[in-house]
Amino acid sequence: MRQDKIKVSASVLMVLVAGGVAAGGPTTILAGDKDDFGDVEVATQRPVFAAWLSATGNNANYHHGDPMPFDMDSDDEAIAFNGSGGAWNWDFGYSFTDLPQLRAGATLTIRLKAIATDPENDSLGLMFNEEQPHFMWVYRIADLTGNDTWSAGQVATITLDLTNLPSDLHGNSGDATSLINSLEYLDVYIQDDTAVDWIELTVPTPGSAALLGLAAPLALRRRRQ
Repeated sequence: MRQDKIKVSASVLMVLVAGGVAAGGPTTILAGDKDDFGDVEVATQRPVFAAWLSATGNNANYHHGDPMPFDMDSDDEAIAFNGSGGAWNWDFGYSFTDLPQLRAGATLTIRLKAIATDPENDSLGLMFNEEQPHFMWVYRIADLTGNDTWSAGQVATITLDLTNLPSDLHGNSGDATSLINSLEYLDVYIQDDTAVDWIELTVPTPGSAALLGLAAPLALRRRRQ
């Protein structure tokens, strides 16, 4: 069963119920469950990104064209999911779509787990480029873990400031939010011996009457339950 899970965190609901005491607090968009690599969940992509991802060598050659889902950290899960021989050599992709406008302080956080056989050279890509089959920003995962390593069994939670990205493998850095805002989506790509537990996009939002107006109905519903 396909699951495209985008959730608003409990912290956001608390801000709304409080009547805007913390107006300007972040909106959190979560893809996948924070279940410590629990049940497998299908990840979804924009159509053009999905078509490219299905046709890439690893996915086409070893996984029947299926992109890696969330939480795919064992060979048993891989075989049950699509009959492949293992969880390795499998490319993951996810697209956040219909996004609100990002601003200073927007962050992308990803929880990852290195799996066999050779995760040391695995990479993270952002923003699939439809003109050419590559990504606007590409990083070695090992360069983002804080200790320059990425080996089987290692788990890391990586946070990127989208308004101040570090220099990538091609020397690209800086602010990604203007591009994301113009396109209203954010593509995330992980290659290819690394499992993804969840991805979280945090967007600072200004206080507004629309947000404050939601507080009373939410509070009433909570009291009636």
